[in-house]
Amino acid sequence: MSKIVSIVGLGLIVAAGALTALSINYEKQVEAKKVICQKYIANAKEALKSGDKEKALTFIDKAFKVDPQNKALFEVLKEINGATASSKATEEKKPAPKKKISIDLGC
Repeated sequence: MSKIVSIVGLGLIVAAGALTALSINYEKQVEAKKVICQKYIANAKEALKSGDKEKALTFIDKAFKVDPQNKALFEVLKEINGATASSKATEEKKPAPKKKISIDLGC
């Protein structure tokens, strides 16, 4: 009976060690994903500063695939949408070209 107890105890110790190793590995993976996401966000901001909205959206898409819960993603996305909206608003505010109207009064 004592051999069975010690085998079960040994099994529990091995399982606990394996779970600890998995936990540490998981934490490293999560940290690595955060770093990668931050790099994508930085690249998106740089692309936005240079005026390349498509490239910025590409980096945001990649960052979203790595860490969809990162709040900084949404802030940059707001900046991108704000830049797009402001450029559209500028285009809409341009006055329409004046047309020449000629009316024949029959005089």
